[in-house]
Amino acid sequence: MVDVLWLRWALTVPFVATGAHCLARCWVEGVRRRALRGATAWLVEAAHLAMSAAMIAMVWVGTGWDRAGVQAALFLLLGGGFAARAALGPAVRGTRSELVHEAVMAGGMTWMLLRMADHPGHHGPHQSHVGGGGWESTGLPDALTVVLLVSLAAAAAVWSIRLVAALRVPHSRALLGRAGVAGSHLLMSAGMAAATLTLL
Repeated sequence: MVDVLWLRWALTVPFVATGAHCLARCWVEGVRRRALRGATAWLVEAAHLAMSAAMIAMVWVGTGWDRAGVQAALFLLLGGGFAARAALGPAVRGTRSELVHEAVMAGGMTWMLLRMADHPGHHGPHQSHVGGGGWESTGLPDALTVVLLVSLAAAAAVWSIRLVAALRVPHSRALLGRAGVAGSHLLMSAGMAAATLTLL
């Protein structure tokens, strides 16, 4: 849980926005227009919705309630599934890079949940239950957190470029179209990067 109130709200806004966008796409594009084709498209939207909800919960109530690690296990499975799909799926332009991005975000969720586990109400450097003092003293947990932070920041930069490109094409500017999807991914990546900073 993040102790600073203004920071809680600052982190909550992008995840509420991405969650709402996913719900809208599932209803309008998926149910009404039947434009979400294939299980992977639905899984991506469901994963983003789950990530948004998990991040909001992480910011406001922490992870102490999930002592069994169900969330971490779920996102680990999702990340593995996205990575496998990216490696073994059909080579469609842009699809593999997006699946790799999903895998990184799901893996990042797993790492953040593990790092914050059993530390409700804590904001800032802390000790993880992933390992004992020896594990922490190696500096590896912080190093992995920095790697995640850089990856998410890079993803946010890529999605910002895609958002600008989509806004230049009239038929791609729709909120639920390419521009909206790019903007949603940008908010999720940036929001997760900002949340990752609280782990250092």
